[in-house]
Amino acid sequence: MKPSNEIPTNERMRAFVTGIILFALCLFFPFTQIRAEDRPTIQVNFDFEGDLFQRLSEENRTAIESSVEDLVCELGEKRWGFLDWSNDLPPSTDVAEWNIKFKVEIRQFTNDSGGTSPGTIGTLEHFGKLESEESKFDQIEEHEIIYPLGRLIPFNDPPALRGDLSAQLEKQLDRLFESLQVEIYVRNIPIVERVIADAEIERLVVPLKISDLRTDVDSILRVLFIEPNDDPGRLDLETSGAVSMEGQNKGYVVGWVKELRHSSVAMPDPSWGYEQLLPVIDGWREVKVYMFSYSPSLAGSWATENGVSTDPDQGGETP
Repeated sequence: MKPSNEIPTNERMRAFVTGIILFALCLFFPFTQIRAEDRPTIQVNFDFEGDLFQRLSEENRTAIESSVEDLVCELGEKRWGFLDWSNDLPPSTDVAEWNIKFKVEIRQFTNDSGGTSPGTIGTLEHFGKLESEESKFDQIEEHEIIYPLGRLIPFNDPPALRGDLSAQLEKQLDRLFESLQVEIYVRNIPIVERVIADAEIERLVVPLKISDLRTDVDSILRVLFIEPNDDPGRLDLETSGAVSMEGQNKGYVVGWVKELRHSSVAMPDPSWGYEQLLPVIDGWREVKVYMFSYSPSLAGSWATENGVSTDPDQGGETP
């Protein structure tokens, strides 16, 4: 008897039903919502500016560039840990950039005999770039000038040059990272582009892991959005923990409503924020979330055990 290649009717029916179920799951739980977003990247670039750097070999220039960029990434992570400080990506208009320029110029200075002689001056400048616009971060002159007139630049001693740059960078960034100009620049880097009204926990959540955000419970996230009638709106959320319930939003940052500017919703009591926003939040357009006030915690949160809060008095995980 010749074997039949036909699939039995009951098996075809099971396959059809399974396909319908999988299709429905994809509709209700799209894969883009299952994983958390990555930390936004800030690309760090170091450049030599000036013909005098031709005295350095290409190998030495590359080694110094890498060393300086690594140091800035390390110090940046300590201060602004919700950003992924990296020097591995090529410059891109889609990525925020922190650019450092080591510039050496030849200038004339007055010598001991009253005449003029040529001399070099070396400066270390910092720039922030966002959406193709670059602005210089202001510094006091004594911090910006690394090699004043009359001081020799150790072109023939690359390790000494690298050491000078590292020492000056630590001094500069200690102040720059606390300056209002840098804080405003960092505030304007979007960290994610959606907010979720989680019906299970009746809270608003931001699709970032608390460990990636590297924040404590009192950071403020600012959400800017466009309403269906084209009016702009603003929502401030205080980070209050992470979703601990099983589900597609587990681990996401929970935000308590602090303030809302919205044309169609009045919210005198922020504690009712979820119920007020649930009917309208899906209609928002061009949603962008920014870190408005950052309270860093490189541990990723308060006292945790496997990502779950062990200190309920700290606001902790949302059940």
